[in-house]
Amino acid sequence: MYRIIFFVHPGQQLKCAENYVYWNQTGKHKRKFIRNTGYYIEKQGCAYRCSQGDLLFWGEWEPQSCITPIQVTDNRLLPNAIHKPFIVPNERGRNSLNTDPFVFGETFYYSNCRQFYDYSRQHKQGYPSLRQLDYQDIILFGTTYKNKKYEFALDTVFVVANYITASYYSSCYKYLSNIYPEVFKLATLDILKNLYKHRPDMKLYEGLMYDLSGNNQKGPFCFFPCKLYDKNNYSFARPLLCKNNINIDPPTQGIKIIQYRNYNDFLSKWDAIVNNVLKQEYFLGIRSDMPKKLL
Repeated sequence: MYRIIFFVHPGQQLKCAENYVYWNQTGKHKRKFIRNTGYYIEKQGCAYRCSQGDLLFWGEWEPQSCITPIQVTDNRLLPNAIHKPFIVPNERGRNSLNTDPFVFGETFYYSNCRQFYDYSRQHKQGYPSLRQLDYQDIILFGTTYKNKKYEFALDTVFVVANYITASYYSSCYKYLSNIYPEVFKLATLDILKNLYKHRPDMKLYEGLMYDLSGNNQKGPFCFFPCKLYDKNNYSFARPLLCKNNINIDPPTQGIKIIQYRNYNDFLSKWDAIVNNVLKQEYFLGIRSDMPKKLL
């Protein structure tokens, strides 16, 4: 069985009153409009072409960032600032939030969000199915808006490559902690350490990444919709998916799982998602440089 999962989050932005944003401790995860160097691909005929550039994209980054404010009339859809991400570990507080999904460095990670019920934090939505994902399962992270119809604003596509359990991570912490990038540990794993001990059935998923050499690339891979930075045109919303362009009604909240018994049907839907993102004049961001650690 092959699965595509719509994962709806509120998509709200942080209020940006200054040129520096501190680590998010509001209790609610936020999205940022991020400027960072990385790799992207565009489609040429039936093939992909990979390039490196100065990218703009929507994503989650809960630690610090320097910002360039943007005057905006509708910040439901459009960004209120451009964020340049970095991390200052000694400013992380008790209530600092983790970053999930994590789309920086050589590998995407999905570590915890909505895999569990946490009544102490009033998370009313927990989904056991998110602890049971298999190879090539696709998660579409985004926000559903209602205009004339329901439309899903897509910010991150995560494709499962493999995983370890929280119990395994906790029991082998000293060994495993050297495997993962330092900034990922600081921004996510260190914050989850106690949660992983108490929820041993949770999963830390590693993303299936696009091969930068482009050799024999078949099937789905992780990406974020992006555009190249242009000082004259630097504000844009996320690409929209709806029944008209992918023949799936997006959920209004929570998650929605579509299952496929036939692999070709699954790949056909993957192609429809990718082609609609490209048709809306976005590139597919496949790597984003790791934010710098300061101090």
